[in-house]
Amino acid sequence: MAKEPTRSMQKFLERRKKENENNAIDYILLAENEEFKQAFVIIDRRNTGREIKLLEHTNRNTHTDIQNFIYDFLENNAVAHDLDITIIGAFSRDKKFHKYCEDNNIDFVTDFSLSKSTIRHYNTIGKKAIQEKRKLFLKELKNYKENVMLYTDGSEHGKNIGYGCIVDYASKKEPVRLSKGMKKSEEGYVNFEINPIMLGLKHVIDNPELKDKKIIITMDSDYANEVISRIKENKDLQNQYSELYELMKKVDFNIQTNVIKSHKNKIANTKVNIDFRFNKEVDELANQARSKVQYKKRLSI
Repeated sequence: MAKEPTRSMQKFLERRKKENENNAIDYILLAENEEFKQAFVIIDRRNTGREIKLLEHTNRNTHTDIQNFIYDFLENNAVAHDLDITIIGAFSRDKKFHKYCEDNNIDFVTDFSLSKSTIRHYNTIGKKAIQEKRKLFLKELKNYKENVMLYTDGSEHGKNIGYGCIVDYASKKEPVRLSKGMKKSEEGYVNFEINPIMLGLKHVIDNPELKDKKIIITMDSDYANEVISRIKENKDLQNQYSELYELMKKVDFNIQTNVIKSHKNKIANTKVNIDFRFNKEVDELANQARSKVQYKKRLSI
């Protein structure tokens, strides 16, 4: 005759049954892809299998995107009693999250204890998901009927700055290339990564044919992306970047950002990745504009 399960075993079986009913989460992987400045999460659920989430990049770095996601996610989703978490990238060194896991009896491992082949495996999964999303995005970059594209960058050396903006839209056979160099002390200087965005927005506003189009801004600045993403709701940013805020109001905040890692020549040299190609070109525009200011006095002597 079979023995009756012990009370502790009964509780375990009841908890496991409840976890199955709730489709509890067994495993979470948190990782970052620096090439595309994109954080991603792999979630394994007990009944429905694997899900890959790409996190929206709205912060100064991708590990903050993970930080903002994971606490809320864990608090609001059913997780298994034996949940495991793997962390790859800068967030793996977040001591606050380590303590959170310890306090909640969550087992976690970081990239320090993973083999290189395991890290490559997970990065390949994330990169594949990112590239699938990029296929749709790259089509959108060529949808001139609905969108206008800005590619912006700034260059800084001491008190000298230069910035550039490439504006790409339907009625132009060639994109419009704008640039300016100045001293930080000059009127109109705000931030060497914000100024080029303002330059592009002014061009859009001054051209009635671009009215009501969505503006897609490609940049390599995490800081500028954070400002653009938060300024609509953040009074401090509205005060600090009042001119930018007013320009964004004029286009009804109809703006989408695309943040990529700068100077990725291998990707930029392919015809498919138009955003990396123009990012490389606008970087050169910004450097040229800054050099003209930097060496102007020397050349005039």
